[in-house]
Amino acid sequence: MSSFKEMRKGLRDAVLQVSETERAVKQCTNNDKWGPTATEMKAIARMTMSYSDFPLVMSTIWKRLEEPGKHWRHVYKTLLLLEYLIKNGSEQVVTEAKVHRLQIRTLNEFQHIDEDGKDVGLSVRERSKQIVALLKDDKRIKAERKKAQKNADKYGGISSDEHFSGGGSYGGGGHSKKKSTWDDDDDDDDSD
Repeated sequence: MSSFKEMRKGLRDAVLQVSETERAVKQCTNNDKWGPTATEMKAIARMTMSYSDFPLVMSTIWKRLEEPGKHWRHVYKTLLLLEYLIKNGSEQVVTEAKVHRLQIRTLNEFQHIDEDGKDVGLSVRERSKQIVALLKDDKRIKAERKKAQKNADKYGGISSDEHFSGGGSYGGGGHSKKKSTWDDDDDDDDSD
């Protein structure tokens, strides 16, 4: 049954010409009972560094946050992803999240009771409050991004200002720092 659903989604995405970027965000914020993986969120954070992928990532996020209560997992996972991107993604994520702060804040009123009578909207309400509080505090954002960058440097992930390619945590040569494509003012081709 699950493979049938995946085939159906793949076919629908092909017909609707859904990009790989949108597909990655939707997969990360799907309806599965577990949260988004670190690998998925790191990949999406890398996408926010790309001038062409950034708008696709963010528009998919804003659409996901508007889904109705029955899709509460989509909304909750999108908030988890958004918080991760604020801390680890492009600086542009912070700017756009501040612009959409009202949309995030409206989720403070999110309601959904599941079939067992459990208030699953509570997790959405709490996470949205945390993100709104973070977005109001520039010093805290800066500290969180700095902490994320230190962790990325320490564990071989991506930082909020640059991303890494090659090497990885399994050895095989170091890693080269590559600036975000947001920072590329000239068209020099510095291919790896």
